[in-house]
Amino acid sequence: MRFFRMPVFLVAALWVAVALLVSQPLSAGDTQTVEQSRLAQAFLALVTDGTPWPAADLAVEEFSATPSILTLPVGTLAFRTLNQTHAQYLGRKRLQVAVLVNGREEGRVTMSGQLKLFGEVVVAARRMNRHKLLGAEDLRPVRRDISQLDPDLLRAPEAAIGLRLKNSVQAGEPLSAAMVEAPPLVRRGSLVTIVAEGDRISISVPGELRGSGAKGEVVRVKNLMSRREIMAQVVDENTVRVTF
Repeated sequence: MRFFRMPVFLVAALWVAVALLVSQPLSAGDTQTVEQSRLAQAFLALVTDGTPWPAADLAVEEFSATPSILTLPVGTLAFRTLNQTHAQYLGRKRLQVAVLVNGREEGRVTMSGQLKLFGEVVVAARRMNRHKLLGAEDLRPVRRDISQLDPDLLRAPEAAIGLRLKNSVQAGEPLSAAMVEAPPLVRRGSLVTIVAEGDRISISVPGELRGSGAKGEVVRVKNLMSRREIMAQVVDENTVRVTF
C-alpha cells in the first residue's frame, strides 16, 4: 500500500492557516452586547435578593457600571457577586460582579447604585395643632421614598382616625405611631366610681379625678370617702379600677 506524503513546506503552511483561523476574533454574529440597562437589571436582582420587602417597592437610583458595555460570546448570561453586600439592605451599594456565559466567566464589571424603598404612608392633609382629633379628612395616603423615614410610620389612614396628635404637624408631614395617642376618656375634675378589687372582694367608692387619661391608662384619683389620693386604671368614662 502506498501512502501520500505531503511536502514539509505544505504541512507548515497548513498549520499556520489553522492557527490564524483559530485566533481570529468572533464575528458579530457570534457575540452579544450587554449594555448598561441590562447591567442595571442584574444589579437590582443582586442587591434585592433576600430583602424583606416586595420587589415592586424597591428601586435603584444613581446606577453606574464600569465598563458600561460588555461584548461577550453568545450564550446564557448569569451574574455572580464577588464581594459581600452591605449588612444593611438599603442605601449605597458597590459590587464586584463576574459575568458568566453558559456557566463560564467571560468578564467582570463594577456596579454601584442607591437602593431605595418606596411605600404608601399617611401624611397630614393640612397643618394641624397639638391635640387635634383626627378624622378621615385630616389624613392623606401617599406613595414616597421611605428609605430614611421612621419604620413606625402609619401605612393606612384607618390607623390614625379617632386618635389625636401629640404635637403640631405641617401639611404633608408623614405620621408615625409615636406622633398620635388615644384621646382622654376621662378628664381632671370628673366624678367617677373607684372599683377596688381583690381576691373575692369588690368595693366601690366615689372618687374625683386629679388627672386626665385614655382607656387603660393609670391616673391619679381622690377617694372622696377617705380623702386619700391613689393611682387607678381607667376602665371607661365613669369608672376607674384599683387592684389589691
